[in-house]
Amino acid sequence: DKKDLFGKSDPIVEIAKAQEGGGFTVVYRSQPVMKTLSPRWAGFDISAQKLCSGDWDRSLKFSVWDWNRSGSHDFIGSCTTTLRDICPERGGQVFSLDLINLEMKKKKKKYTNSGKINFNIVKATSIHSFVDFINGGCQINLVCAIDFTASNGKPHLPSSLHYNDPYRVSCGAGQ
Repeated sequence: DKKDLFGKSDPIVEIAKAQEGGGFTVVYRSQPVMKTLSPRWAGFDISAQKLCSGDWDRSLKFSVWDWNRSGSHDFIGSCTTTLRDICPERGGQVFSLDLINLEMKKKKKKYTNSGKINFNIVKATSIHSFVDFINGGCQINLVCAIDFTASNGKPHLPSSLHYNDPYRVSCGAGQ
């Protein structure tokens, strides 16, 4: 929907996840795309834990607003889906959803939507932890050495092989 009086909208998108007790909590808010009715928001990375608490079937609400400098943004429309529905790696087939503004729908008989939101790229990437590598069979060998040689001298004396001058950059191994 065209919301600005003398121009096009400055849309932002908010993503909110459903809470256990009802309601939604915003987990992501985009930057506005200025003066357009066909925004292409910048890509972003977000963990599944933050987005949907790791539950691929948890409801996600996408709300689009017309950004205003004053902070009182105008509602354009929203839609609800799940991460599983929009992620092709998990069998998702939804690539476009209607943005519905219920107030507009009540006022206008021929109202169909306030626009569409298209999911061009939705990608799930696994980020493995250290424990995942160990569980997967990765073997690690640790070798430690301690130099107890007294002939190196006391480390606080400049004549010592282990002297660390606080006013100079110390050299690492092999330098």
